[in-house]
This record gives sequence, C-alpha cells and structure tokens, in this order.
Amino acid sequence: MAKKRGNNEGNINQRKDGRWEARITTGYKDGKQIRKCIYGKTRQEVATKLSVALAQVQRGQTLPDESITVKAFLDSWLEGTAKARLRANTYNRYKQLITLHICPMIGREKIARLSPQMAQRLWTDLQRNGLSARTVIQVRAILRVALNQAVRHGLTQQNAAALSDAPKAIAFKPTFLNPEQAETLLAKVKDHRLEALVTLALTTGMRIGEVLGLTWGDIDLEGKSLAIRQQQQRVGKELTVCAPKTERSSRSIPLTQMAVDSLQRHRDMQVALIRDRMAEGHILSGRVFTNEKGAPLENSTVLRQFQRLVDEAKLPRMRLHDLRHSCATLLLSKGVHPRVVMEILGHSTIAMTMNVYSHVVPEIARDAANAMESVFAPKAAKAEAQ
Repeated sequence: MAKKRGNNEGNINQRKDGRWEARITTGYKDGKQIRKCIYGKTRQEVATKLSVALAQVQRGQTLPDESITVKAFLDSWLEGTAKARLRANTYNRYKQLITLHICPMIGREKIARLSPQMAQRLWTDLQRNGLSARTVIQVRAILRVALNQAVRHGLTQQNAAALSDAPKAIAFKPTFLNPEQAETLLAKVKDHRLEALVTLALTTGMRIGEVLGLTWGDIDLEGKSLAIRQQQQRVGKELTVCAPKTERSSRSIPLTQMAVDSLQRHRDMQVALIRDRMAEGHILSGRVFTNEKGAPLENSTVLRQFQRLVDEAKLPRMRLHDLRHSCATLLLSKGVHPRVVMEILGHSTIAMTMNVYSHVVPEIARDAANAMESVFAPKAAKAEAQ
C-alpha cells in the first residue's frame, strides 16, 4: 500500500510481506536508468537509508550490494586475497576460524547490514559457548581485516568488527626455568635422543618449528654457528617447510660449546643409524632431527617425549616453546643487552622483547641500582675515612 511521500524520500512503498521498500536511480547505462531497491522493517528505516544513499550517489560513491551475505564475501575473500597473501598454515587457521565460528553465527546476514552491535553479540555468544577470549580476539581480528576490504570495495559502509569492543584476554603465563632447573633438565636429557634438540632450543631460544626445520647444511660446527632459513609446519595432513615467521626470523645464531658437542654426538648417532638401515629404505632428507626411518620429526611426538622427561626430572609442567622463554629469561637476568636478546630470538622490535619478558625488568633494575651504587661507593668510603 503506497503512502504519501515525505520530503526527499523518493518513492517509499509497503510490500505485501510487511517490509518497506524504496527505489533509487544510481546512474545510467546505455541510456537506461540503473535502479536499486532499499528495504527496511519500518518506513523511517527506509527513509533514513534512502537519505544516505542519495547523498552517496551525489558524491559518486558506489552503493553497497545488499544481496551479498557475510558467508559469500568471506568465502570469496579467503580464496582470493587471503590465499594469495598468507602462508599456508595461517590461511588454514583463518579458514578454520571463519568456518567454525563466524559463518555458523552470522554467515546468512547481509554484509551491507552488518553492524557493530551484531559483531558485539557474536563475541559474547562465542564466549558463552565456551570459546576462550584469546580465540575470540583472533576471530575478531580476522573479520576486521576482511571487512576492511569490504569497505574499500563499497560492499558495506562500516567495519562492524573494528567498531566493536574486543574481549579482554587473560594473559598467558609461560613457564621459565631458573639456572638450577635448566641444569637439571640438561642433565636429564643427557644421552637421550632428544638431547641435541632440547639443548639447542634452550641455549639458542629457537622456535620449535625452526629447530625441526634445520638441515645439516644450516649448521657450521667448526664455526660454532647456525643459520635459520626455514621452519617446519603442519599444513592439514602434511608436514612441510616454509619461510621463517618474519623477516627478522631469518637469522644467524652463535652456538655454545655445549650445543656444538650435543650436535656432534647427534650427528654421529644419525650417521650410524643411516649406515645400519640403508637396506631398509632409510630416508636421506638432510634434516638434523628425524625419526628412526629418516623422516622429519612430528612436533606432537617431540612434545610427548619432552614432557615425559620433564615429569621424570620433577620440573614444572612446560611446553616446548617455554624453552625459548627460558633462554631469553636466563640471558636477560645475566645482563645480556635486550637488543642482543632481540636479535637472537628474531623479534621484530626490542619493545616486543621487553614486553614479553617484563618479569625480568625488576631484576635488571636492581642490578642497575647496584652498579650505580658501586660507582659512588669508593668516594663515600674515602670521605668517611677522612
């Protein structure tokens, strides 16, 4: 049923299904008008949308296509932009989070109508369903990046994810080994097949993917150094190698004599194993860390064996990545400059290093105070003697 038009409203009608509709001319092609329909639950909603649309047309802007759903856009974004720009492992993670947590909840919504309030409800619902705040923050970050493109392409007028409030993440507290605990661990892995791996991770701060991606060509035992050129990752059902995490992650690291000795013993053991098993089809991969058949070691396999050793040594339960944290903590607590620690770890900025290892700062500050005191102590003692 048609209603009397208000000023600048255009032709607004109520449909048989109860919704309101307006039509607007957005341009011309081959002498014919290009028309667009605007819908809403109330006359006022359509009038407001129409006013905004008329202003956009006058500015020469493209009006959003209200037929495109969130799922349709995200599917296209994943297969196009994301696949071309992201590493395989990161792409798979994005796709997993979108498939499991975004599309089932708001996939049918029209992207042009996606609002900050809808995004906020999504974060709340995901947390109520048991998803951790950390994962919800990842979901929000992915949707925010995708919607940036949607805004640039004129599919929506606002980035609903960016305009919503992110849930507060609970900071994860990693396990740090003190010097005594580190010595206990190294004594426990002595002569174990993981000795070289654990020693290397603890004394260099390498990520476990970087350790597992090492080849013998990356290591200079005589020069006591190694180069990180790749990392191992699991992509779906396949173990693969890819570029290090960031540009700074490609780096050279000096080795301790302890690490050199453990690597030498590991290589001797590997050579003997290859010699004994060549007839059984042993794989010659050139990798430093392999299973008994010569195939690359699985992260999960290493973790199970590592945690068994940790438990037997009666040390705090820890992840493989905690060896990296422990390395940095030990270096900083011994007075190694944060810039040097940053280079060893492959962090992109020194701020990142200090933020992650802020727990060491009070100890460093106390050492600084003691150092300052030692500067003036001789003068103070001399003055008292006089």
